Amino acid sequence: MHIIGITVCVDYSDYLAATIDSKLQCCDTLIVATVDSDAATIRLIQGSRKKSHENDFKIVDCVLPNTIISSNKAKFNKSAMVWASQDLAYRLCSDEKIENSVFLLVDADIILPEHTRQVIEECATDSSTIYGARRRDFVTPEDYQSQSSISIPHYRREPRFALAGYFQLYFERKFYPENSVSCAKCDDIFRDGFAKKVIMPLIVDHIGPERVNWKGRVSEPWVS
Repeated sequence: MHIIGITVCVDYSDYLAATIDSKLQCCDTLIVATVDSDAATIRLIQGSRKKSHENDFKIVDCVLPNTIISSNKAKFNKSAMVWASQDLAYRLCSDEKIENSVFLLVDADIILPEHTRQVIEECATDSSTIYGARRRDFVTPEDYQSQSSISIPHYRREPRFALAGYFQLYFERKFYPENSVSCAKCDDIFRDGFAKKVIMPLIVDHIGPERVNWKGRVSEPWVS
């Protein structure tokens, strides 16, 4: 199994710095979609590529024009960035003849537990299914360091929310909508395009406040 991770990171380099190692531990290829004006994320990508040079990981950056995040009156066009990253991922599979590929859409502010890859290999066995995971929320670095916020919010227990865009794993080469006004709803549209939906026995960690950055970054810096 070759796991290709896709992460959108625009003005989120502080979050991604705290989560990228967990993504590299799980993914064989990591595509980070950012914009050409986000120098901090580009530096992080370049540094992570050098750091993992001797490993089996490959980091591919999808640097897009800054206008893509605000096209069609969008506040933050996450969907267009995911679409472009998926297009790159599918072309990589064809050009490099990658077999048995599976695609993982995972937000920049999500930390994957060490056993994520094992769970995927054991549970993701149906190519017509989209797989999700539940999550725990840690609003501040202090919360995460002390692990004081360990309860899963009630709505995350509902399957349709556990299949949200923070973690979506799939095999079929489908696309997100080409455009969205914000980070909302585009993941629902993508999820609903699959015949089967399964929640894996996996809980990921989300760092930072919820929902406030759906139309662009406004939250305080995350300092690990």
